[in-house]
Amino acid sequence: TMQRMVSDSMIDKVDTLTEDLEFEMDKIKEIGNVLSEPLGEIYDDDDLENELALLEEEDLDLGNNMGLQRNKSIEALDDLLGAFTPNQKKDEDDEEEDESVEKQKQALEATMN
Repeated sequence: TMQRMVSDSMIDKVDTLTEDLEFEMDKIKEIGNVLSEPLGEIYDDDDLENELALLEEEDLDLGNNMGLQRNKSIEALDDLLGAFTPNQKKDEDDEEEDESVEKQKQALEATMN
């Protein structure tokens, strides 16, 4: 009986040990699978260069569009400022008026002398 109890105990220990080993072997296989896979995506240098070129082109296009918008804004500002500043015709009229006033002043001074 004693022998039988020891034998049963040994069989239980062997079963437990076998299960533990199988569990550990599964872990080792899983780790091996993970290590054999590539880390993330692998990129082709040519693809990256092409994508960079496209992004630079888009950046230039955006910069050119902003430059055009800036020019239009400056033109609009010039037009707006032109509405509030005297134009060339007004300046000419003012000069003529100044000359006329000067002539009248000279005539008045001549009569006073």
